[in-house]
Amino acid sequence: MAPRLALLGPALTLLGALYAADSPLYPIRSGRQFGFIDRTGQDVIPPRFDRVNEFQEGLAVVWIGSQAGYIDVTGNLVIQPQYST
Repeated sequence: MAPRLALLGPALTLLGALYAADSPLYPIRSGRQFGFIDRTGQDVIPPRFDRVNEFQEGLAVVWIGSQAGYIDVTGNLVIQPQYST
């Protein structure tokens, strides 16, 4: 497990209770950017977003700057960031 994820190991169990059971990915932060890991702690979507929400029904809201869009579980933007918050 990478050093930045070492502290998250025990927390993943707690995160499971907080996120929907169908959510396969968990948000992580590396520096000022956010990405997602799976239940084993492996990077799935590298940190590249300024802010993220958890996945629901296969999509997550992500922010690049002040613009929000949606990604799928592979990290592909399915709705380009265009909504200001």
